[in-house]
Amino acid sequence: MRVAVKSLPLLAVLAALPGLTPAARHGGPTKDQTAAHVDRLGAAAWHQAGARGRGVKVAVLDSDFFGYRAELGKTLPRSVKARSFRKDHSLEAQRSGHGLHAAQVVHAVAPAAELLLANWDAGNFTSFLDAVGWAKKEGARVITCSVTTPTWGDGEGGGPHHARLARALGKGEAAGDVLFVSSAGNVARGHWAGTFHRGPGGHHEWARGVIDNELTPRGKREVRLTLIHKPGAAYELLVYEGDDKEPKYRRKSDANKGLPSPRIAFKAQRGKTYRVRVRAVGGRPGAFHLVTRDSWLEQRVLKGSVCSFPADNPVVLAVGAVDDAGDRTEYSPAGPAAGRLKPELVAPSPFAAGGVNFGGTSAAAPQVAGVAALLAGKHPGWTARQLREAMQKQALRLAAKPNNETGYGRVTLPALAK
Repeated sequence: MRVAVKSLPLLAVLAALPGLTPAARHGGPTKDQTAAHVDRLGAAAWHQAGARGRGVKVAVLDSDFFGYRAELGKTLPRSVKARSFRKDHSLEAQRSGHGLHAAQVVHAVAPAAELLLANWDAGNFTSFLDAVGWAKKEGARVITCSVTTPTWGDGEGGGPHHARLARALGKGEAAGDVLFVSSAGNVARGHWAGTFHRGPGGHHEWARGVIDNELTPRGKREVRLTLIHKPGAAYELLVYEGDDKEPKYRRKSDANKGLPSPRIAFKAQRGKTYRVRVRAVGGRPGAFHLVTRDSWLEQRVLKGSVCSFPADNPVVLAVGAVDDAGDRTEYSPAGPAAGRLKPELVAPSPFAAGGVNFGGTSAAAPQVAGVAALLAGKHPGWTARQLREAMQKQALRLAAKPNNETGYGRVTLPALAK
């Protein structure tokens, strides 16, 4: 559907969004801050020269777009094409506005680009792939996705879901292939990767003599843990509360699934401490990733933390986050994944979008998508691979050579020839 409705007051929309800080609800960042961020990407000069992404369609795939109607003609285009692939067909059911902010970032960077908005059922891969197919059918040159999950892959860009996504996107060389941009995730402080090392009771040793990995919940959100591994081994994931000798939560690998990884979700109790163990229960133990959401691990490994779908897919351009000084933020993960450099690019976060400081790598990915839209508008014959390679080549170098923390560097646009 194409939607164009009368706008409501912005503060009324922001006040209804859950989890926003008082600053975000009562004014928050200004339009000048948004303009400064756009200028820092090199996009302001392009806008002044008339290069604004006209004729390019960008699809924003996200969890929900709560409040988007009120922003049409303001921080979004006057009209957008939107479709929900959820069973309830609701674009706004989760009421977070996460996708709205991602779309606002794209619009700020490429204000003349057409936007396609789509969401899907979180546990249904087919509905996600349907959203990708719809975006491609509608003519999207670029897709940006700021929602990642460790449960749809093997942590190394492999597995049936990754293969189906890669086929849907193409290799990036044909005219109809789509450039897919993904946030790298925010799990750097909640990730461990390595080879299983058997300790007492068959439990994995995180470090010499250490079988308990202390877990620190963040905020009031549900804690989610996923143990990612390939078929051929079976593990038990255990969570202990306090000094309890018996686990509070436990899950085993499902050997009958192509993605056998066990996962646990629970609401942390205030004042309680938690620790995680992993035990081998079958097959031949090998390499695995442990990923926690909304919590931190005492024993953690930065390397390989770009391990969530779709960011670790070889054909997907993963984007990390840096601060104003160009340093990797503490939450932004590092590669490699599938033997490739990840993330390929980084962008400054947070981004002042629609009166809210939108943060995390969620804010980084749509910046890259917006830059890609500007390039695609100026070079309509470029393929997805050419867009990707151009952004890598023109990125602002943050290190002596490309690396798995900041990729090729911070996304930026070249000066336009006069």
